[in-house]
Amino acid sequence: MLPSAKKSRARFLPYVLVGIGLFLYFRTFIFPYTPIYQGDNAPVFLLEARRILEGEVIYRDFFEFIFPGTQVLYALLFKLFGVHLWIPAAMLVVLGLVLSGLMFAISARLMPAKSALLPGFLFVTLAFGNVAACFTQSRGALALLGFGVFLVWECHAGRRGRRWLAKSEACLLSSFLAVVAPFVGYFVFKVGFGRFFYCTFTFIRRYYSFFDRNNLGVYMVDVPAYEGILEWPAVAIWLFIHALVPLAIVLFFVRFWREAAAHREEPWDRLMLVGVTGLASFLAIAPAPNWFKVCTASLPALILFVWFVRSEKPSHRAARIVLWAVGLGAFFLMPVMVQTDWHRRIEGPAGSAAVLEPERYEKLAW
Repeated sequence: MLPSAKKSRARFLPYVLVGIGLFLYFRTFIFPYTPIYQGDNAPVFLLEARRILEGEVIYRDFFEFIFPGTQVLYALLFKLFGVHLWIPAAMLVVLGLVLSGLMFAISARLMPAKSALLPGFLFVTLAFGNVAACFTQSRGALALLGFGVFLVWECHAGRRGRRWLAKSEACLLSSFLAVVAPFVGYFVFKVGFGRFFYCTFTFIRRYYSFFDRNNLGVYMVDVPAYEGILEWPAVAIWLFIHALVPLAIVLFFVRFWREAAAHREEPWDRLMLVGVTGLASFLAIAPAPNWFKVCTASLPALILFVWFVRSEKPSHRAARIVLWAVGLGAFFLMPVMVQTDWHRRIEGPAGSAAVLEPERYEKLAW
């Protein structure tokens, strides 16, 4: 990227991040500060965090089949700020800002500055509303495997030796274990390896696919309601994200195979890392690809899709204009719809929350 382009991106990036922060806030809170009820999974994590705060141990005193992460983070925040319903909503805003900033940083190394802001902006406005927790043990393991495969490709493409590959793989694995092993090891010590392994691996292998939302049958079944013309954009976004994942990943590998030798000026090594990571993300959600999980796997696909239309060809410029128009439309309309649509407040020991669905409100109020 040229120095002038870097300065241009650096000048606009703070304003973009502030705008994204406001967008996420008004989609996560009812003004001024009432958090929106986030669905069926969030209360489970909140309850587990409360139990951890009271001295109970996950896997021993209550069952869970995912690795400890969200619950422990919430428990730590509860210890610092007290048990409040606004904490998960605030963390959702922080997560959105971090992911969009990460996508901006990655995109800036792959495409011109005028396009680098687009993937992160599209992710936040089109897909992030369905992401509350997106990194389970299967996705973490497959992401690690994807990085390992990339290093093998890098070794072959760069004509590096086996010693370089062994050293790189060892650094990758040791970095991963340095973060995961102490954290997981604490709970293994507290509950025993057998109990931990049963909860996080054996239970999933035996029973996970029997739940109605955890198999291939969920693919493209949760179509948004489209009774009126205002719902049609939501259906279009739903179709776009489903088409993008994994089509953008597949098209990238086809393009690499056809053009890499002829266009050596492209950053193929960085693009390959994004492509392999995207493939690993898709394989992680493939056994149960519901709408929520497809959204979590869309980050690399969005980066590659914008890279496809990065040039100054008229068709590429038109595609970028359409993408910006869709993203900006969602940016301005979604918060207004959230703030003005039907909602009711419920009160609880941890504070108040806004419920957006009448049926759910009646259930919770009862």
